[in-house]
Amino acid sequence: MEETIDLFVVGEIAERELHQLVSDIESEIGKEINYTLMTKAEFDKRAVAGEPFLKRVPEEKKLC
Repeated sequence: MEETIDLFVVGEIAERELHQLVSDIESEIGKEINYTLMTKAEFDKRAVAGEPFLKRVPEEKKLC
């Protein structure tokens, strides 16, 4: 796989289910997908703390 896609997921989904979905999509598109999963509560807590990762996300290149 040549390119890598970073996926940021905020919500309630079992990580095992997300992992299977991502694996299926990787096979379909031929690209590796690295994902970060967090609940809304965790996102809010980390955003209030000013976590650098969350500040960078809006600035990163997006796929359309």
